[in-house]
Amino acid sequence: MDCIRLTAISALAATLALASGSAVHAAQADDPPAIPTTRSTELNLDAQIMYDSNVSRSDRATAAKRGLALADEIGSPSASLILARPIGRTTYFLKASGGYSFYATNTVRNRDHFDIEPAVATHLGPCQETVWGAYDQAESDLTDLAVGINTNTHEHAAVNLTASCGRPIGFAPSVTVGEAWLNSSATQLRVVDSRTFKVTPALVYQRPTFGAVSVFGEFAETTFPNRLLISPQLTIFTYGYNLYVGGFRYERHLGGRLDLSASVSYTALRPNASNSPAFNGLTYSADATYAVSSRISLHGALARATVPSNRIQANFSVDETYEGDVSYKFGTRLTLSLTGKSESKDYRLAPGAGPALDLTQQTIYSALGSLTYNLNKHVAVTLDAGDEERQTNFTGLTYSSTRVDLQTRVTF
Repeated sequence: MDCIRLTAISALAATLALASGSAVHAAQADDPPAIPTTRSTELNLDAQIMYDSNVSRSDRATAAKRGLALADEIGSPSASLILARPIGRTTYFLKASGGYSFYATNTVRNRDHFDIEPAVATHLGPCQETVWGAYDQAESDLTDLAVGINTNTHEHAAVNLTASCGRPIGFAPSVTVGEAWLNSSATQLRVVDSRTFKVTPALVYQRPTFGAVSVFGEFAETTFPNRLLISPQLTIFTYGYNLYVGGFRYERHLGGRLDLSASVSYTALRPNASNSPAFNGLTYSADATYAVSSRISLHGALARATVPSNRIQANFSVDETYEGDVSYKFGTRLTLSLTGKSESKDYRLAPGAGPALDLTQQTIYSALGSLTYNLNKHVAVTLDAGDEERQTNFTGLTYSSTRVDLQTRVTF
């Protein structure tokens, strides 16, 4: 079955590559990137200095067990590049970034990080096809690690193909096919290495004065290749689950004033182990941006979804996120933004997990203020200050953190 899936994706990608004259690399993304329709090049150089009152993402006793000091200063130089090259009916796109984080005290956390996101978009007849992906590698934030794990380099990769046929007015069918991988360097986290194959068909009806409404479905199969189970027939198999989703989505773009997207769906998660938890219920998402005036902009977002687990004893989590922010432009150079966010995760334990060795529930509340000053069209300076509070059901992993950082960006 895996060979069939990979062959199908490779064939679709090869068809597009032959049409566009380019090969496609592995990727990590659920939605295709926003690809410019004109030739463009952007190079950014960034330098950031941050003070973090709680690098360990824990209480003081747990930080000591991890061999870390709570507070630290981090320097992070980085660079990013965005390229778009239209050639005929095909556009080639590349977005890449890389950098290094230096910790003044907890030098064990020093690590490089980079990501790359290539894409090719083309038109074949009445249809538009995009093949895209990304690869990223970075040190995991300690928010995502259990008490006994102090360091981990995670890798995400995926490859995706989407095709949409139709005109600006009327019905337009589409389909997205993709596969994603998650790998960890820490031995304890190998059990949550995962692989997800996903197919998402949709039918959209759109009109400029109405927006776009679509009905969509989704099938996803997630497996954990390093998590093995023994069946009652004494056969060994790899643990995983299937996801079945059906729902509706609405999108509306009203000039530069309003951008709105919302979806509601019913999700059924079916594990391949009878004693493992399942899930049945509503999942949803919404994102809205409203320009009150030329100076004031409001943004809000919310989501509920099932996500493959990154904790050692869980198979998946039910995530809920609520976010709101407001920005105010004092002029052409100075912008102030305020953001509040709540993120909760309810982890569903794997079969035979035994006594809890890690948290199974968490909620993170954060508030952030940001002030950006544009010296000119090439140089911008941003000052951020915020607070983060995490509540968990595991002793030692509840914490508070205050962060202040100063970042300078030079754009070419």
